[in-house]
Amino acid sequence: MTQAKKEGIQVIIINCVSSYDLAKTLLSLKCLEDRIEGIDILNEDYVNVQTNNYPLNKLIQHLKLIEEDIGATLNNHIQKIECDYILFLNNNTFFASNIVQRMLFLDDNYHLLTYKNQIKSEIIERPLLIRTSFLKNNKFFTKYQIPFKEALFPSWLSKIDKKVIKSVDKEFVKHSSMGKSQSTSQKNEFINKYQNKPKSYESMPSISVMISNYNMEKYVEVAVNSCFLQTQLPKNIFVIDDGSTDNSYENLTNWTEYPEFKLFKTENGGKAKALNKVLDYIDTDFVLELDADDWLDPNAFEVIKGRLKDLSQSVALLYGNLRLWKQVSSKEMRYGGVRKGKPIFNKKELVSYFFPLGPRIYRTSSLKSINGFPIIEFKNGRMYEDVSVINKLINNYQLSYKDFTVYNVRQHNLSITKKNHSDWSDFLKYLD
Repeated sequence: MTQAKKEGIQVIIINCVSSYDLAKTLLSLKCLEDRIEGIDILNEDYVNVQTNNYPLNKLIQHLKLIEEDIGATLNNHIQKIECDYILFLNNNTFFASNIVQRMLFLDDNYHLLTYKNQIKSEIIERPLLIRTSFLKNNKFFTKYQIPFKEALFPSWLSKIDKKVIKSVDKEFVKHSSMGKSQSTSQKNEFINKYQNKPKSYESMPSISVMISNYNMEKYVEVAVNSCFLQTQLPKNIFVIDDGSTDNSYENLTNWTEYPEFKLFKTENGGKAKALNKVLDYIDTDFVLELDADDWLDPNAFEVIKGRLKDLSQSVALLYGNLRLWKQVSSKEMRYGGVRKGKPIFNKKELVSYFFPLGPRIYRTSSLKSINGFPIIEFKNGRMYEDVSVINKLINNYQLSYKDFTVYNVRQHNLSITKKNHSDWSDFLKYLD
């Protein structure tokens, strides 16, 4: 009788910096000792924990993080792995004592095994065991493509065909207790939306996205990717590069393989001029203006379409609330609360509004009827273009505020329009 093949496993332990928790994780792997071919430890803040006296210590190696990017580091390392499976354990994860070997095999119909991690009221699905060959062909997003590092695995899972995923049917994956801040809770609430089931595509009303990019190499792909990681996709994503001098345009060309993505380039002339160049190509009922350093919730277009269905024809702009995030460092994003919108009926209320107003979802025909974004004399239209266009729209159309929050604003040092400027009083002199 031929003995069944013991399919090899490469273990990757991510962000487990506590000596006690690491020992617990390694001890829980002892029952898989005959299948484990290696154990990689990857910590975002590189901590070379001494493992000489740990279980399975001879199999352990520490991975060096590439450019503070867990996704890129994993993608690079996985290409070198030759065993059958990769087992991911992260954030102080370990196996309970009732683990059985048969749970860590996949038959031919599946490529990955997942488990559900409950954090307070949120239940987040995470990858556990993945076929190495499958993972080599389905890479993780990099740090410049997701809003924060906690979204790495949930965003990746959202793009995988559910037919090849098998979920663990018993709770044998555990977590050591960890403190939960408000930012962590909000991040978990956000990434839980990646798990929402895709809705049947509703063609009406149709909607596209327009993005003007200028030197947002670190952020613009997050904006673009947030449009693709949706329960309902927009018809098109129009991106125009406004003469960037960094690598953002070159990075954006990688998205042109998607038919919905339309990329343009122009000499630097400011956001208003740039968006006007793509306006002629937009043929949907509505168009959402997304700043290159912001991003959308995974269910944004599903929520927005629900608000657009019964919108009066006299309304040229729909807007709601903004969720604020502070870019504390290259590694960390901190939740800053929700800024509630309010109805605006005239110019006086418009100029006293606590900007930015958003998300800005324009009726395309109304935007075209005023010839797009005005290029006023003040700084040649390079600042407050959102105020200028809304001011012109409000003369002939209505604005509609609805209480919904799907738009995320990134507050960071490179931002210009999101700061208070002494130029504001000068700008108002040029406003019709």
